[in-house]
This record gives sequence, structure tokens and C-alpha cells, in this order.
Amino acid sequence: MREETRSEAPDPFENLPPHCACGALQRPDVVWFGELLPEGAFERAARAVRDSDLLLVIGTSGVVFPAAGLVSFHNGLSIEINPQPSAVSSSCTFAITASAAEATPPLVEAILDARTHR
Repeated sequence: MREETRSEAPDPFENLPPHCACGALQRPDVVWFGELLPEGAFERAARAVRDSDLLLVIGTSGVVFPAAGLVSFHNGLSIEINPQPSAVSSSCTFAITASAAEATPPLVEAILDARTHR
């Protein structure tokens, strides 16, 4: 978008590729390989990781920085879900060797059950 505005898109786009009101192509609010992070993004992410009670690391090689470095900021319970060991497996409290589709739903269910039984 030319104006660098953000908008929610909860429903499927009517036309592909999607365009904003000004006519420019819309793009997802992500950082592609080779792009710089927005200013302050890493610091906000590091603070969120440091302040969290639980960190889930799901489906990553753990070698793409700066995101891979975020695991080192966490001091609490951390669980990695990955089909094979990654570069951050040894930094996590638990490493579950499984696909995300297989291991994530029962883990989320257990977390939600634990929250309702407090």
C-alpha cells in the first residue's frame, strides 16, 4: 500500500491479488527474507518473550536470525514442537519430536484445561 496503512481482512478477498482503496497491491503484514524489521519490532518481541510464562517454539529450524535469537530471552517454561531437533532445541525446556499438526492441538487443549481449572 502506498500509504503504509494496515487493515484487517477477516474474510476472503473477492479479487486476487487484493488491492487497497488507492489501487496499490495489498501485501501481508510480514517481513520477507531480505527485508529489514520495522524499527523497534525486535525489542518489542524480546520484551514479550522475556515477560511470558510459556514460550511455544513451533516448526522452525532455529537458524534464521534475528527471530532465532528470541528463544534466549526466555527464562520460563519453553516447549519446542518440531519433527527433528533444531538449533534451539537445547535451549527449550522440552522438545517434542512431532509435526505441528500432530502435537499442537493436544498441547493447546491441555493449556486451556489447566487455565480453566485454576
